[in-house]
Amino acid sequence: AEHKYNHGDYSAAYALTSRILAHDPFELSCVPVHCCVLLHLQRKPELFATAHRLVEAYPHSAEAWFAVAVYYTLIGEHESARRFFSKSTSLKQHFVPAWVGFAHAFAAQDESDQAMAAYR
Repeated sequence: AEHKYNHGDYSAAYALTSRILAHDPFELSCVPVHCCVLLHLQRKPELFATAHRLVEAYPHSAEAWFAVAVYYTLIGEHESARRFFSKSTSLKQHFVPAWVGFAHAFAAQDESDQAMAAYR
């Protein structure tokens, strides 16, 4: 799924991550790619439901708060997205998808210095 996502085949990545999550709805290793695919495919209701389900089940999980942040990114609320990417990175300091999302959220608001710091 990650390979498909990285090569821009979002539909194929979605099919794979959806199949994995249908088998195990809380397979946290699949969450970052699944959420990013939902972002690219503009699937707001599904991303909202995924984030909500994860936060209810795993309130101390970086992946759950990452899903929330990606949802806020999708709806264009970049300040809220930054807050939840920050929460995600505070729970798992080396969680690369959250750091990249954090930097993207800064870049979306033309805060290039902070974006570059997050990318590093």
